Amino acid sequence: MKRCIVISLALLAFATAGYAAEVCNADAPKFRSADELFQEGVNYYSGMNGYPVNAAKAADLFYQAAKKGHRDAQSILADMCLNGEGVKKNVKEAIVWYERLAEGDDATATNAQARLGKIYDKELGDKSKAAGWYRKAAEGGNRAAKQWLQRNKEYDMKMENPKSETKKNR
Repeated sequence: MKRCIVISLALLAFATAGYAAEVCNADAPKFRSADELFQEGVNYYSGMNGYPVNAAKAADLFYQAAKKGHRDAQSILADMCLNGEGVKKNVKEAIVWYERLAEGDDATATNAQARLGKIYDKELGDKSKAAGWYRKAAEGGNRAAKQWLQRNKEYDMKMENPKSETKKNR
């Protein structure tokens, strides 16, 4: 009998501890993958799946996913920073995210390189730096970058990697 009581108390303590841990952790942030954060950001950005349109909330979720390396989130966040959508316009922050994307060797990297060329040309008025990024994008097959270089031949010179220049200036 004494043994049954001890076992019952142990089971009760175990069950209560599990419940207490659940209640105590109810407000604790749950681990969410970059994909989950990105998808929720898309839902807020576009108002899909019953979510209200909320660009600021979307930007926050994209930022969290981008920090975890989600390339699509980095790209959208860079665009949002550049255009001041859901966040205050911040060209320098946009450049940071585009530079991360530009490090790859895929279509996303090539598009980011072209966007950097456009930012340096149109936003910052630095045609030399623009030419460096457009050259990289053109080498990756970006047609718009090739056209820009054709129209701006005086700036189309073989330059050192534009990423290494930006690191020196930081």
